Amino acid sequence: MDWQAKFAPLDLQCAELTGDSDNAQLHNVQNATIIITTPEKWDSMMRKWNDRSRLVEMVKLFLIDEVHSLRDARGATLEAVVSHMKSVGSNVRFIALSAIVPNSKDIATWLGKDSSNQHLPAHQERFGEEFRPVKLQKQVHGFQSNSNNFVFDKLCETKEALSKMSLT
Repeated sequence: MDWQAKFAPLDLQCAELTGDSDNAQLHNVQNATIIITTPEKWDSMMRKWNDRSRLVEMVKLFLIDEVHSLRDARGATLEAVVSHMKSVGSNVRFIALSAIVPNSKDIATWLGKDSSNQHLPAHQERFGEEFRPVKLQKQVHGFQSNSNNFVFDKLCETKEALSKMSLT
């Protein structure tokens, strides 16, 4: 999607950064109103940018799409980036989105209300099934486990387990 074209009528400048971005695109960040990037690229920028404090101060709203990915392999980077943004004393607001996160209260507590009220949980909105364009189907499958919970979790993520669940 061409984000610059989408936001140009609103007079907003976009910088889109991915692992494929070059140095010229990195400099577009200085003039951007909206920065669209991956957690890994943002982490890299925060580590390499000469004036980190200015970079962080530029950010007023940090949108985290698919916050449920915190539990995935890439989640550690996302957690580190958000924790760093919170710790540098910036006045950034967070919006975390997910259609499937089971622990929204925990995430709201972790994000905190704002920079001066980190001990208070962030405001959260939960929407019921009636707002979904496609209804979720919930199913319960039984699996035999003769090992600890960590090994069992890995078993549930295997292709074999997923294919069994998708056949029903």
